[in-house]
Amino acid sequence: MSTFLWGALPYLALVLLVAGLFWRHRYDRFGRTTRSSQVYESRLLDIASPAFHSWSPS
Repeated sequence: MSTFLWGALPYLALVLLVAGLFWRHRYDRFGRTTRSSQVYESRLLDIASPAFHSWSPS
């Protein structure tokens, strides 16, 4: 178990990281923008924001 934990697991994690980066670059190349989250979530934020920022006891 110790051999797997310290010997094979770091290499397995590195292979999964590289494979995930390759997959994302290949199939979701233009989906990583900072603007998209603001555009898609603005309606949700308009609804939810007053619930957390409207009233504070002093």
